[in-house]
Amino acid sequence: MLREFRCTSKYSTDGSLVLDNAVQTNACRMPVQLPQLLRVNTLAAQLRPSMAYHVLQHELRLVLSYLDSTNGMLVARTSDLQASARQIGSFFTETMGVGMLTAAMHARCGWNGGYQDLAHFDVLPATKLTQHFSRKGVRPDLLFAFKHPPRDDIAGEARGRAKVQPGRGRTHDDQRKRLNQLFNWSSRNKNHQVTMAWTFTRGPHIAVDLFILDTNTPSPRPDQEPKPPPPGGPNRGPKPPSPEEGGRVAASPAPGSDSLDSGVDVTSYDSDDRPGADSLYETAPNSDRQRLDDIEVRGDWVPANLIAPSTNQMFVGVLRNEPTPGLREAASSLQDHDDSVRIGLFGRVLLATSQDRAQSPQWRDISERLGQ
Repeated sequence: MLREFRCTSKYSTDGSLVLDNAVQTNACRMPVQLPQLLRVNTLAAQLRPSMAYHVLQHELRLVLSYLDSTNGMLVARTSDLQASARQIGSFFTETMGVGMLTAAMHARCGWNGGYQDLAHFDVLPATKLTQHFSRKGVRPDLLFAFKHPPRDDIAGEARGRAKVQPGRGRTHDDQRKRLNQLFNWSSRNKNHQVTMAWTFTRGPHIAVDLFILDTNTPSPRPDQEPKPPPPGGPNRGPKPPSPEEGGRVAASPAPGSDSLDSGVDVTSYDSDDRPGADSLYETAPNSDRQRLDDIEVRGDWVPANLIAPSTNQMFVGVLRNEPTPGLREAASSLQDHDDSVRIGLFGRVLLATSQDRAQSPQWRDISERLGQ
């Protein structure tokens, strides 16, 4: 279940921009195919300076080990998660949060980009984003770029909790606290658009609360004019949580840098800025017979479950070069296709899952569906 909330802001008594109200405006089913859920993981791997194929394959298999999919709705294997080490459960929950944020951005905001259209705030000190966003305090997780106006880039915050989704349009204190921090971040970055997906992994199926923040600065009441910023810089709002409380350690800013121009063009990066795809290809198992549009694809099928026997299989493939427009279009047409083999093409990474098939899948199960 996806619940959508519209959030408005107000000034607090100390002049900080905080949440005023969060009103549920929609509730609907949001079917998510397994390749789409893992989309951000495959994209993020291509953002890293170096990446090994077997590491990415193992990460994805670990996530799938705790998941079932029924009629397009994802269900967490709660008993297996409760029997796992706490840090493994945290890895799964956080991965689900980022994955469902990306799925929600696709379903509700129309984002359908590749790794050229995605940036990660946690690597701000090493990217060109340092020219555009403040590096102090709490910040979102991802920046989604849209290729077609009038949609501007949207920052996205992901949170995952091993809890049941509240009912009747209710929110809880942790959500409202985080929304306060996101409004404060937006106000320090020229009212940049930001959204938050809060994922719940318990219950009959995995559920998401999507918060759309209205980042237009409200007019304060005459008796509530915002206080001027303290000496040395603008108001910073609430103290960021420590790493033990779930916060992030922010890098020290360059002298004189604070809140800069947020009109970053993520799409200005070219593929040479994303060396992770090359290292994935170089470390993937070789197969001369796997080709799409005459582009070699390295990779193989493996069992999707690392914990228990399963008929589910997963394929991670890496293209030698960027896919052709025709290949991207063919893969995109399969995104919502109900099939025993589901396929996603994310940058140069080809991801496929096979569920409940009597026979083990082969390369032709992918190539034929892509019109090869």
